[in-house]
Amino acid sequence: MRKLQIFLVTFLLCLILTACGDSDEPSRRASRDDDSEASDADTEEKAGEKATKPPLPTNTPKPKPTNTPKPSAHYFGNRSVQYEEENSWHQVFFSFSVTEDGELIRQDAVIHISITNDDGVQVYKGDHSVTDKDYSMWNSAFRGTQLLGCIYIRDSEITQGTKSSGVLTISAELKDGSYWTEERLQISDLPVRPLQITIPQAPVTLKEYDYNGKTAQKMEITDISYEVSDWGTLTVSFTVKLLENKNGKSSSDYCYFGYKLKNSAGVIIDSGTCYVGPMAVGEAMKQEAYMGSDLDRSESYTLEFYDYK
Repeated sequence: MRKLQIFLVTFLLCLILTACGDSDEPSRRASRDDDSEASDADTEEKAGEKATKPPLPTNTPKPKPTNTPKPSAHYFGNRSVQYEEENSWHQVFFSFSVTEDGELIRQDAVIHISITNDDGVQVYKGDHSVTDKDYSMWNSAFRGTQLLGCIYIRDSEITQGTKSSGVLTISAELKDGSYWTEERLQISDLPVRPLQITIPQAPVTLKEYDYNGKTAQKMEITDISYEVSDWGTLTVSFTVKLLENKNGKSSSDYCYFGYKLKNSAGVIIDSGTCYVGPMAVGEAMKQEAYMGSDLDRSESYTLEFYDYK
């Protein structure tokens, strides 16, 4: 009887233990399922978070700066001309600005220049393309320091004429079609055609006669040369040496001789008397004389010396 009781107790305990094992398994499976769902949720959350992150910064090159176009000029001024004898050229000045009283600027342009002398003959015409390099700071007592354009016109570029003065006209044109009409400026020191004058061949021996028609003095003229001014005035240089004097070698007297200036037709343009001294026999003196004015450079002339009576 006692063995039966032990068996029953053992059997009941087995049943109880079996029942407890079955109830724990679903619990453990559920726990694993929960863990799997949590892991999937984390993965989705991380995937969503990665998609919404901004892109990493890259070294994108900055756009290159563009050159701002220069403002176009509306005013063309400060036009003047001057001659520089040292370099034998004329300098033509001008300026551009956007506003009437505004800052002066460097403006690309075409400058049209012509020169007509006082005989009405055009001796120069040129079109000059100017860029930045043609502008510099120039100083003058009247205007102070300014940014000016400058064009150089050499004497060799100007046709030799008969007058040294005239009128220079200047105008300007831009690429956009803007245009400034001609401005007239007085110009001087224009190259002129050499005056053709035939002078006596030295030495020239001349005599001065007294009232009785007798030789009072005898002289020799050498070193004859001439210059012609821009206004056509003839200046003749020469040296006179006294060879004889009726009053004796020690007497100091003036020497007289005559001259004539003739054109190509033989017409006398000027005439007169030259006197030199006083000086004694054997002495010499250099002299200058004006022999004609406003001479025509298109003409040719002949200078003659003659005895004084």
